Amino acid sequence: LESLINIAASSFALFSVIYGSRLKDTSHPYGHGKMEAVAVGFEGAMILLTGIFIIIKSVISLVTGSIIREVDLGIYITAFSAVLLAGMSFMLLRKGRTLKSDVLLADGKHLQTDVFTSLALIAGLVVFKITGYAWVDSVLAMALAIHIIFSGYGLIRKSLDDLMDKADPVLIEKIATILEKERNSRWIDIHHLKVQKYGSSLH
Repeated sequence: LESLINIAASSFALFSVIYGSRLKDTSHPYGHGKMEAVAVGFEGAMILLTGIFIIIKSVISLVTGSIIREVDLGIYITAFSAVLLAGMSFMLLRKGRTLKSDVLLADGKHLQTDVFTSLALIAGLVVFKITGYAWVDSVLAMALAIHIIFSGYGLIRKSLDDLMDKADPVLIEKIATILEKERNSRWIDIHHLKVQKYGSSLH
């Protein structure tokens, strides 16, 4: 399920980057960059659902008693997966900051949560191998799921803020500082400065 969620989220992120980079037209005078905000919300929803699914699965495992087999193989595969996910997450986050792309940052954070999930799984398997207590795996998973849910909620909020053009005082201050630095004596003073974000473009 987690792999399918990753594919769905990354596919939508790819679509939003391609669609969002289209030039402005008569129907979209500011461009198509808002599609990135939609994708960030989708990504956040996927992360949130992942967290909820982990909690449900963990509760079921605690109630029914989970049987854990092939512990060593599980640790090796999960560790290898975590290394690959960490590399992809780092690349996406770095590229997202360079391009000022919220959707790439969101996808990077999504994969980052998968890295944490993998590390918690490894920790649970190691503890199980040492102690034989299978419930430790479920408890660790639930604790991590709460962190994942908050992460998803944060992305959904950001998406809604961007779609509703919530004021960004830090960004406005930054733009005001640049305008003051580049001030021209022929300018009339600027009042009531407003900024709209469309993908990586500011209007």
